Amino acid sequence: MGLATAQAEFLIQAQRNGVRFEKTLTVGRQNFLVSPRRLERLLRRHAAWPADLSVPEMREALVSGSGFADPFLRMLGARTVDALDVSEFEGATIIHDLNYSIPAALHQTYDLVIDGGSLEHVFNFPVALQSCMQMVKVGGHFIGVTPANNNCGHGFYQFSPELFFRAFSRDNGFDVERMIAIENDVEVAYLFHRSYLMEIAGPWFRVTDPAAIGDRVLLMNRRPVLLMIQARRVSEVPVFARYPQQSDYVATWKAHDQDPSAFERSRPQKRWLDRVISRSALLHLKLHAIGSVMRWIAPFQTSRLYRRRHFSNRRSFRPTPKSP
Repeated sequence: MGLATAQAEFLIQAQRNGVRFEKTLTVGRQNFLVSPRRLERLLRRHAAWPADLSVPEMREALVSGSGFADPFLRMLGARTVDALDVSEFEGATIIHDLNYSIPAALHQTYDLVIDGGSLEHVFNFPVALQSCMQMVKVGGHFIGVTPANNNCGHGFYQFSPELFFRAFSRDNGFDVERMIAIENDVEVAYLFHRSYLMEIAGPWFRVTDPAAIGDRVLLMNRRPVLLMIQARRVSEVPVFARYPQQSDYVATWKAHDQDPSAFERSRPQKRWLDRVISRSALLHLKLHAIGSVMRWIAPFQTSRLYRRRHFSNRRSFRPTPKSP
């Protein structure tokens, strides 16, 4: 659980775009993995440097912060920084197991709830996510950073964009303001028997809502991918009064309800092959034999088929500048 350069920049952008940090909760105590000099450049690049903060004061705050993100969050306007965790080993202010619902006293308590990479480690994820959403005030925000791809084994789960677009919907009192996908990883490297952090970061891509394009947002790539989500609570309604459903299935069910006979009309009509070849043989041709031959006679067929599952698919992933 920690905020590296990409996550810090995402939070700085959020502050510049009007996200209030005054009363902030982090899910787990967040480590801060950005050097003072690099943070100085980020704050100045986005015109987010606090007016009453000198460079030596900024550096001293980070050095004396025991490696946690609290001083950084205060630079963005936080007056209160709480941390919720199942254990007090890192000094969390609220001790609670997110496998279980939070007390009602914590509902609508925070201007901002930040998950910097904790929820994928909670087995009862729907309850944990619901609790995080319930703790956000109306008009406040949830910001999440979570593994999406190529991080199998990091936690219990890795997540798709569809999950967060459906969870943070108007039905649950939220709007997704932006979602960014980025190849990002932070690993420990060793040189001369000392450990160093090695951060890998690729370009930013704005993720399209699958419901908006009527298609699944799919991704196959080589490096770990993070999703960074910014969602605003727009109304006070029960969270998950109805559980979310995947958008392409909802569209299919709706079309069937409007015209139940459409599915039958869309099925292939019987042709002369049906009278010559058995149904079993036809299925073997369709599901195996022809596809096996195509892999030999069309060597580029595989790359064409998988093109839509790549960051180059502009319907799903739009390049976005990190600076305004």
